[in-house]
Amino acid sequence: MRGAFLFACQSRSMPTITALLNAGAAVDKLGSCSLSYTNSFFPGIHVFGSSSYNLSTSWENLYPIHFTIVHNNLELLQKLITPTTNKVLTIRCFTPLHIACLLN
Repeated sequence: MRGAFLFACQSRSMPTITALLNAGAAVDKLGSCSLSYTNSFFPGIHVFGSSSYNLSTSWENLYPIHFTIVHNNLELLQKLITPTTNKVLTIRCFTPLHIACLLN
């Protein structure tokens, strides 16, 4: 499930993100989305799970840092980089750095 902080990162609402961070929002809290949704913001690049990878998986692990990288939000990325967030993995074992490299 996606929490308030993940939704705020997804919607790119910096006032909401700042308020949630000030209130102690966890920057490394896992959220899940359908594969259809997660692949929709990577046109032509299916870096998230697929039926050819694992037939039983129809969802993907997402963290706020993934949305931040996809939206190229450097201001928020600087707030989210921690020793734990740089190691969070998608189902296909992509780190945030892998995703950033695929998009650039």
